[in-house]
Amino acid sequence: MSIRIDTPHQASASAPDSQSSLERSNDFSGVLSKTQKLQRIELQTFFDRLETQGKKLAQSFSIRDLKDFRDMVKTFLRSTFGQSRKMQEESSWDFQGRPKIMARISKIDHALDELGQQLLDQQAKPLEVLTKIDEIRGLIVDLFA
Repeated sequence: MSIRIDTPHQASASAPDSQSSLERSNDFSGVLSKTQKLQRIELQTFFDRLETQGKKLAQSFSIRDLKDFRDMVKTFLRSTFGQSRKMQEESSWDFQGRPKIMARISKIDHALDELGQQLLDQQAKPLEVLTKIDEIRGLIVDLFA
């Protein structure tokens, strides 16, 4: 008993599958590029707001402005990385020798604490505060580099 295989039928049957696969690939890449564009816009908006709040804090040295700055950074980290930032004990390295994000987030929290201490200290100098604000901004930029 023999089995007959019809090759022209198979070729026409596989063509729509490959075409729909190509369309799905184009749809996915389109959605991915739109998502990346929205993320870049959101990140730039956040950096603009962070810079504005940092300047305001540097001019006023008020506790309220410090709280607003800290809340802005923490809200951003929470929305970006979810609850993963609670795993601060985990400090490891990726395959390129860079520290993983968990270690960087704990550095950001530590830098925010130092900034608060400097503002509460009566002898805080404006230049030190500006340096700490720039350090925090740089650490956040490193997350996306």
